[in-house]
Amino acid sequence: MYCTKCGKQISDDSQFCCYCGARQIPIVNNNTPINTANKKTKIKIPLKNKKIIIGIIVVVLACVIIRPMVKGRSIENTIDLFMEAINDMDAEKMIDTMSEDHVNYLINKTSGGRAEYIKEGNQYLLELKKGLLSEAGGGYSLDDISLDYEIVSVRDCTEEEIDKLNETLQEENIDPVNNVKQVTISLTLKAGTSEVKSYNDIDMQMMKVKNKWCLTYADEIGDL
Repeated sequence: MYCTKCGKQISDDSQFCCYCGARQIPIVNNNTPINTANKKTKIKIPLKNKKIIIGIIVVVLACVIIRPMVKGRSIENTIDLFMEAINDMDAEKMIDTMSEDHVNYLINKTSGGRAEYIKEGNQYLLELKKGLLSEAGGGYSLDDISLDYEIVSVRDCTEEEIDKLNETLQEENIDPVNNVKQVTISLTLKAGTSEVKSYNDIDMQMMKVKNKWCLTYADEIGDL
């Protein structure tokens, strides 16, 4: 054989040229050098396995991308937020318990817009907290007072109840709903860690909007 670089004759089994030191590249029958160092080995995947791999990729993408988009809120989490709004005197949290369309409707009714609506809501919650403080008796501050709750029952609303709700929503230019539940809760007034008063059970109507449970109206606490 001949050196692929300098052209001088060398032994057939030489890996390096004894004249110029160049590494020798194997020659195939058509005298075309083959660079084995850069040659890539292709792994053939059966068609059936390819379909399985594609399926796995689709499922993973669905979990990573789609799931956060449809993340919902349970009935319990909505009521938790409602109680936090009362205990923290936070109207922002209160309106978060309602649907976006309903909140926009209420804000549009307020001349000062969202800021004024939040301000009025915070004032209402402050007066409510003062009333609870008065019922707890002396020796406590507003920070000591809180409401605790337990869910007594949850039931599907009747067609008549849903129709009545949708009539109200229609008057407010809000899309109708079909998944509505009646949630009954018991309330307990606490001062610090002590329970000082229990209230009659109250009913809260809740509707599911875009995979999130919302209060139809966040004023059920007025039933105390």
